[in-house]
Amino acid sequence: MRDQDVLLNVVFEIKKIVDRYVEVGSCYPEIAMDRLVELFERQELVIVIDRLERGFGSLRREAVGAP
Repeated sequence: MRDQDVLLNVVFEIKKIVDRYVEVGSCYPEIAMDRLVELFERQELVIVIDRLERGFGSLRREAVGAP
């Protein structure tokens, strides 16, 4: 799976977690937080973030018109 696909999937999962929390009106925010922490600790996401922080997959400046 490409890095952008991993990131997009994570964003969708975050939205589901937040929507479910808001929809239910839960008085247990720790459950939602636990799910979010589990999501952010996924090895595939950690690897993607590491690659992006090291500059892999970043846009080239000239491609976006930056000086």
